[in-house]
Parts: sequence; C-alpha cells; structure tokens
Amino acid sequence: MSTQAERSVAQRRMRQGLRWWRLGLQDRAAECFATAAQLVPENAQYRVQQGELARWRQNCQRLIGGDVVSDPTLSAKSMYLSVLGVQHAAWLYEAQRQADLAASAGVPRLHCLAEAQRYIHEAGMRPDELLAIAVFCRTSGFVGSIRLCLAGRAALMTYWITPRQQGHGFGTGALELTRTLASLRGIQHIFAVTQPANFQSRAALAKAGFNTIATVLAMDRILELWCAGPREDIGRPVCDTASAVFRRFFQGKTSEEP
Repeated sequence: MSTQAERSVAQRRMRQGLRWWRLGLQDRAAECFATAAQLVPENAQYRVQQGELARWRQNCQRLIGGDVVSDPTLSAKSMYLSVLGVQHAAWLYEAQRQADLAASAGVPRLHCLAEAQRYIHEAGMRPDELLAIAVFCRTSGFVGSIRLCLAGRAALMTYWITPRQQGHGFGTGALELTRTLASLRGIQHIFAVTQPANFQSRAALAKAGFNTIATVLAMDRILELWCAGPREDIGRPVCDTASAVFRRFFQGKTSEEP
C-alpha cells in the first residue's frame, strides 16, 4: 500500500500530466502518468488515464504522424501543431465565441462550451474529410486553431489566432506549419479563405507563400480564396479544384478568378 506522501506526489504528477496533455506534449504527459501509476499501483484510475493517453497518441500518429508537427527550419521555431481534442474545448470556446474573430476568420461562432465540444467531435468522426488542429507556442501555450477540409490531395483550411496573440507572427507560423503537415499527409494543394478586410490574415498568408486565386461567397460574406505556392504554378486545373473543394464543404458560389 502506498504512503500518504507517495499519493500526494502521484496526484501532483497526474495534474502535471493533464496540463502537458492539454498543451499537446503527450510524451511528457505519459512520463507523469507512468510515475503516478508506479507510485500508487492500487489506484486503477491512473492506469485508465494511461490507457486513454495511449489511445490519443495512436490517434495523433494516424492523423499527423506523431504527437506534434514542428519544423526547426522555419522562422517560428517555438511553434508546433497537434490534433485538436476535447481537452482543448474550453480554450477553443473562449476565443471562437467572439463574433468579430469568427467573422474575420470565416469560422462558425461558438455560443457555448457544448458547441465547442461538438465542433471538435465532428472532426474526430470524419477523419478522412475533416482535420482539426491546435496551434501552440512553447512560451505562450495555445494560440489558435486550424481546420482542414480534405478532398483527395487538396485541402481547404480556415484558421484563426486568439486576439491576445495576434500581431506576433503566430499566423504566419501556423500557415507554414500547415504546409509542413500537408507534405506529411501527401496534400498537394492547400487553399485558405479570409475576408478582404482582414489585413493581418492576408499579410500572414502572403508571407507564408499563399496567393489569391478567387473571391467566394459563403455565409452571406465575400471571402478571398488563396492557394499555397507560386502564382505561376496555379493554373486553371488548380482553380477548378479549389472551386470544387469550396463548394463541397461550404456550399458557396465562386466568382470569376482574378
């Protein structure tokens, strides 16, 4: 039987592990859970938590090739991506409930925590069509989210950065890491949407190597459609692919390409 001191340490390690898990650092979380289970082997809940984490890590491996996606060659060396899970629902709701952020990013506004949980659950139930990603910085924690709508070797993305983290280069870093993730997933074309008046988003897209290819109508708003890659490589077939992907997931109307 474990001592009171061992149980206290185990509880602290479990709390630390849950914090690491929320930050997408599952390897550190696994170490904390293992220590807790070793200190208090009679507590079956610790082993249950280990099992849940192990299954989550398998899910991450299947969707993004590991616990996180990072790239030390990029400008945003401290940033990384991980799969968005229900453990992030409170953070997601806190930011995405703001009407101005939702409108500027082209994402649905969330009105309660349950909607945030459903938003995440929807992507988890359709892994071949939707991929929800959490964006992190090692010094700032959760800074935003990415949603990829998948269609063969193409993907349409919406993304946003939390208001308090905007203006620090996180948008560009998130977009660059999305291109890294796309390469890992075998995605050939990444399309993104933003409002014409969202100058920060447009600047981040341009800096990350995206170019405008069309304007689109969705949810009673005019949005710009961007594609990753040099403009000279974006021909009519790519624009046709973008239109098809957009209509599939947003039921929008695509205007004439500029």
